Amino acid sequence: MQLNSVVVAGVTNSNGIIDYKNKVEQKKQKDTFTNIATADEAGSIAAQSEKTLNVEVKIPMSGIDGLMLGGIKIEQVSAAKSESNIQNKYSYIIPIKLQTKTDQQQAKLNLKKVTISQTGLRNRLVTVLENPKGAILRNIEMSLQVQKDKTDTTYYENKKNNLKFAPKSTADLQWALDKPFEVGTYQVTLKVIADGFEKTWTEALTIDKEEADTLNATSVDEKEKKHEFTENVYLVGHYCSLNFNDHYYFIEKKQTAK
Repeated sequence: MQLNSVVVAGVTNSNGIIDYKNKVEQKKQKDTFTNIATADEAGSIAAQSEKTLNVEVKIPMSGIDGLMLGGIKIEQVSAAKSESNIQNKYSYIIPIKLQTKTDQQQAKLNLKKVTISQTGLRNRLVTVLENPKGAILRNIEMSLQVQKDKTDTTYYENKKNNLKFAPKSTADLQWALDKPFEVGTYQVTLKVIADGFEKTWTEALTIDKEEADTLNATSVDEKEKKHEFTENVYLVGHYCSLNFNDHYYFIEKKQTAK
């Protein structure tokens, strides 16, 4: 089997889960495992055999500030396709934790921005959150409420739990809107409770017409709801039709019997 080895960094993905990537945006994470580590090529390995893979890590003179997450991703170079044209590749990540100092930092979160976006043609609210500390923030619970400005009308609300943020990482956490964006000014309240950390932010969010129209034009949220409604109406109509026909048949049969 021919294998490829790649150095990866521990990051926080858009679902609030620690993930491992070989390319990290500089603005999201400056100090990463990919900047200080290199690994030998995995090459080929025979079945039922072992192979040693050397990893070189160059620790900065100042040491590592807190905890750093990284790893080595081992992936099959090529694989045969099945009869259904599906190609399954072997892939495995060996996680690595680095720490050069004994002091323990308390992880926290900073809310950088609240914005709107679209992923997979579905409208999303996005909260950009940063963990600036060299520590993992665990057991995170979040609640998001969006109200129309100067009213008690709730435009959107949702909760997330069991989230985890990697050390010194920034994530564009996405919230599924499942409906069109509406033009207006809103008040966004985000509450976070985690191990050793708790905070509530209140931010203003303005959705302008141009951006809303552009994203709504390509969104499938409303189209899927209309399709679901049409199917439900058809099923209800079909059920009523069957009941009516059965009832009519019963009356006709009874009259004929007389």
